[in-house]
Amino acid sequence: MPQEVESINHSGILQREDFESIIYFVAKTENERKAANELDRVLLALKKEIACLPQDFNESACVNMTPKDCNNANFIQKIVVFKENEEINETSIEYIIPPLYLSKENNCLAIEGNSVNLIRAIDKVIFVMFDIIKEDKK
Repeated sequence: MPQEVESINHSGILQREDFESIIYFVAKTENERKAANELDRVLLALKKEIACLPQDFNESACVNMTPKDCNNANFIQKIVVFKENEEINETSIEYIIPPLYLSKENNCLAIEGNSVNLIRAIDKVIFVMFDIIKEDKK
């Protein structure tokens, strides 16, 4: 329900059109992958792939995955980074879009929360993308 996720803060203007090209979901843990699958079901991207952060590339959970982080994001290739963190109570959603003249710099969605709130954060992203929850588009 939208009212259950309204308290989750987010920054950046989330538009599903921004996620219709190539998306790399950076998700290492089982809960991060569940969150990635939840978001994957509603996005109409040309290509979607699970990736790992470069610093995690040698871990067993990242075997046969492409190393990606927000530094790899650009206008065509979007990066969605999930970070499961049991030590925090607040969940954050940050969508970084640079001005057009810097468009090679970043188009990265970073979602951080504990195992329970990762899925709630995805619900918030979906509700905002589909205008179920209205955001101020300044």
